[in-house]
Amino acid sequence: MSDLQSALLDLDEDVERLSRGICAVGAASAAMAQSRPYSDGLEAVWEYLEQAQKQTRKDLDRCFEHMRSFMS
Repeated sequence: MSDLQSALLDLDEDVERLSRGICAVGAASAAMAQSRPYSDGLEAVWEYLEQAQKQTRKDLDRCFEHMRSFMS
């Protein structure tokens, strides 16, 4: 079980790094708003990544919850 816990903690760190990167893309998209042709594409990528990150975070939190219930 500790291997699973370790893997989930590693994944948790990866998801947090991904989240920070997505925030940076969102900020870059806002900064490029005056250069319309590029900002629209960047904003679309940002929205897609943000949705994927939110779902990944939700799934990972659910995995942590299940692991805690098995350890109790």
